Amino acid sequence: MSKFLTKSLFTQGVYCPELLWFAAHAKDELSPITADQQAMFDQGTQVGTLATTRYPDGIRVDAEGFAAYVEASKQALSQEVPVFEAALIAGRQYCRVDILRPTPRGWDILEVKSGTSVKEVHLWDVAFQVDTARRAGLVVHRAYILHINSSYVRGVDLDVQELFTEVDVTEDIEPFLSRMSGTVSSLLRVLDGPRPQLPATHSCSSPYGCPLRELIVLPEHNVTELYRSTGKDFLDKGVLRIADIVDGAGLSHKQFVQWRAVTLQAPQVDHQRLSEWLGSLQEPVSYLDFETINPAIPLFENTSPYQHIPFQFSLEVDQTDGTVSHYEYLHPDGSDPRPALLHALQVMRGEGSVLAHNASFERRVLSELLSAFPGETWLSDVMDRLVDTITPFREFWYYHPKQHGSCSLKAILPALTGAFYSDLEISSGSTASQEFLRITQKAAPDAEHVRSQLLEYCKQDTQGLREVVEVLKQRVLKPE
Repeated sequence: MSKFLTKSLFTQGVYCPELLWFAAHAKDELSPITADQQAMFDQGTQVGTLATTRYPDGIRVDAEGFAAYVEASKQALSQEVPVFEAALIAGRQYCRVDILRPTPRGWDILEVKSGTSVKEVHLWDVAFQVDTARRAGLVVHRAYILHINSSYVRGVDLDVQELFTEVDVTEDIEPFLSRMSGTVSSLLRVLDGPRPQLPATHSCSSPYGCPLRELIVLPEHNVTELYRSTGKDFLDKGVLRIADIVDGAGLSHKQFVQWRAVTLQAPQVDHQRLSEWLGSLQEPVSYLDFETINPAIPLFENTSPYQHIPFQFSLEVDQTDGTVSHYEYLHPDGSDPRPALLHALQVMRGEGSVLAHNASFERRVLSELLSAFPGETWLSDVMDRLVDTITPFREFWYYHPKQHGSCSLKAILPALTGAFYSDLEISSGSTASQEFLRITQKAAPDAEHVRSQLLEYCKQDTQGLREVVEVLKQRVLKPE
C-alpha cells in the first residue's frame, strides 16, 4: 500500500527530499529523539492545546484507528463549530489541522506554532493544509498562523487571548500554493522511489537541522569540523581530513590554527595575547553559572514568553588568600525563584572579575533580573565585571585538537582537563530546566535525587571553568 504524504513528511521533503524518504521508510536508522527534542515537542503540544481554549464551543476529534478518526473528523466538521485536529485526505495527501474555524464564507485554517514569529517553513506547512483541504472538498476562506506573542506580560492569571498573535497568511501562501502540485508530485516520486545515496557532501536547507549527516561516516578530524565551515568545498575535491589540506591552503586564520593543531597533534597557543587576557583579570576572580527555565507559557506574574527565569546558580571564588569558596542556590519549589535567588546572589557584591563561558547568557539573565527588580542596582556592577571565557578560544589564542572545532565548554573541558559532562546524569542546561520543572510542577518521588544531580551539574560548570583557566595559566607560564 502506498504511503500518505503527511504534512510532516512534506515539510521535511521540501527542504531535504532524502530526509523524507528516510523518515518514511528507515526511521529506525535515524538517531532517536533526544530528551531535549521531546521536551520541545511536548511544549508544542501544550501550546497547541492551550490555543484551543480560545474557542470554548469547539470540539476535538477523538477516535481510535485511522478509518474511525477520518470518519469522526467528517462528523465533527458537519456540526459547523470550531474543530480541533480534524483529519483531511485528498488523494495521497494527509494532514491534521490544528484548528478549523467556521465562517459564513467557509472555513478558516489556523496553524498553531509555539514560536514567536512566522517563518517560511510555516508557510509551506499552512499551504499544504489549505491545498489538501480544498482538494478534499472543503471551502477554505482564510489561513492563519497563531503564534506566541513575545510582548505579552502575564498578570496574576494567564490571558490566553493575549498570549497569542493571529497572523493572516492567506496572501503570503499564494506563491507556495502555485508550486504545490509540482512539489507534491516530486516528493511522491521520492517517497515511492529507491533508497537515496548519501554522498559525503550531503547538505540541505532544513530549518531544523538534517539528521542525515549522522549517517555519513567520516574520519576523525574531518573537514566538516573546520571552524564556521561545512567543509563542502574540500569534500567536493575529495579531501576528507583536515590534515590532508596541503599546506593549510584556502583556510582562514582561525582554521589555519586548527589545521596546525590537528596536523601536529598539539595545542596551539598565542602566548602574548593569552597572557594579556589572563593579566587583565581582576582579583578576586569569580566563576558564575546560571540555570534557567524559559517556558513558552509564562508561569509567573510579570514574566513573558520564553523569558529566562533563573532557578539555580553556582559560584566559585578564588579568594586573595589562596583559598577557593563555593556558593550555590537551587530553588526548592514551583514558586517564582527570582526573589530568593537574588537574596542568595548578594554574595557577588564586591570587586573582581566575574568569569562566565559565553557570558552573554549570564549578562542577559542579570539584565532581566535588574529590569524585574530595579532596586537591585548592584546587579549592574556585576554585569560590568563580567568577562567571557569563550574569548581566548573563539579568537583561537588557545586551540586543542580535541576541541574538534568547537568553543563550547562541553568541548573545551574534556580537551583541557579530561573531565566529561557525559559522566553526569544531568549533562545539559536544557535537561536541567526540564528536570527542575518536572520535580517542582508536580509531585516527583525522585525529587531529592534530581536536586542533588542539578547541584552537581551546575557546580561542574563553575569548577570546570576554573580548571580550564588554570590550564591556560600553566600554558602561559610553561610553554609547550
